[in-house]
Amino acid sequence: MTGTLIFALCLKAAPIPLQANGYWHVHGVSQDPLSVDNVDFNCTEGLFDDGFSACTLGVNFSISIPQAYAPYLTNYVDITCIGEIAYKTLEGLFEKTVRKNARKSVYLYGGYVSEHIQIDVNFIHEFEPVVHARPTDLHCAPE
Repeated sequence: MTGTLIFALCLKAAPIPLQANGYWHVHGVSQDPLSVDNVDFNCTEGLFDDGFSACTLGVNFSISIPQAYAPYLTNYVDITCIGEIAYKTLEGLFEKTVRKNARKSVYLYGGYVSEHIQIDVNFIHEFEPVVHARPTDLHCAPE
């Protein structure tokens, strides 16, 4: 193994379930102001070319609050994303999973914002080299 594993997911073709909660109702129509626009998954190798030392799940999201709710807007909203990564070690027979979360407080200037959250997972706790990793789940929601 050499280099860095880069795996990009576009929302329309994403093989992992993406979920955003917190629906707004405007004149009988449900509209979710939080959308996940892009997901990137990158893993970096350890120093001795013996597997991955860490992986990063990068999430680009946007929030667009309908104009009908302008009087009720707050300045900030906290967004939490929870990601799950399945991985396999060199001698392991089965995949293991790890869940991590990241939280970001974003400023809602004029009811719209586009931001990035990064979920970092390191494999320092593994005695064997991690030779395969993949994202299996991602949930983003306001708090």
